[in-house]
Amino acid sequence: MENCEFTKEINFMKKLVVTAYKKIIKGKPFTVEIKKGSIFNCDQVTDKDLAIEKYIKEKIQETFPGDKIIAEEFSAKEKCTGRSWILDPIDGTVNFAHNIAMWGIQSAFTVDGDCKFAVIYIPSLDELYVADSTGLKINNKKVVVNKDVPLGGSLLSLSSFEIKNKPICELQQQMYLALAQKVAQVKQLGSSSYEYTQVASSRNSCYVIFTNNIWDYLPGLFVCKQAGCAVFETVYKGKQMCAVAANEEILEAVKKAYNTISKKLK
Repeated sequence: MENCEFTKEINFMKKLVVTAYKKIIKGKPFTVEIKKGSIFNCDQVTDKDLAIEKYIKEKIQETFPGDKIIAEEFSAKEKCTGRSWILDPIDGTVNFAHNIAMWGIQSAFTVDGDCKFAVIYIPSLDELYVADSTGLKINNKKVVVNKDVPLGGSLLSLSSFEIKNKPICELQQQMYLALAQKVAQVKQLGSSSYEYTQVASSRNSCYVIFTNNIWDYLPGLFVCKQAGCAVFETVYKGKQMCAVAANEEILEAVKKAYNTISKKLK
């Protein structure tokens, strides 16, 4: 992908996410545990989450010393300033831990908070998504989202219910029910990298996520923006909501459901 300013960084991360998967995960056993201090069974981490994050961080530090790294397992509290790498070593850990193929390795690169490119690898599909200012490529092929999707025939996915946050969970549940009456089907696939890339590749039509974790939303959001998706971002009770859709008709249905339900719940 042509990007004179960040070609080196893009090529570095393209190679690194695939290498990390093949070197650390492919065909190898893993262990699972509940994150320390958590009482929720969904807060799982595997030894592969930790190993991939450590491996990628070390390679970034060797190649781009001085750059910041914001990653889920070891450096989640870092601020996104200067040159920063955003990393989720296994996005969709619960899926991965249960041998469900819908998960990915995702990353983004920002300068002073402005996203310059994103790279997502979906191992089960052997698909590498690379987005920068020139657009989106999947396995080196330029891709734009298919906008010719009617609302009634669209597929929509929501992020997993926020069971630790009752107001957000209630909003999600009511949006699920409201939108299920307007689209072909509403799904919950359990991995933001997988769900974002399904929209960007025109297999799915819309994805809505509630999260303040930059590694959960920024890589996929940028991928979808560069594919030409319609985007809506807002904040509800301190939690960021990001919605991406194949076209404005589908996005408007999401916005209407959100506005109606959030107003009722206040």
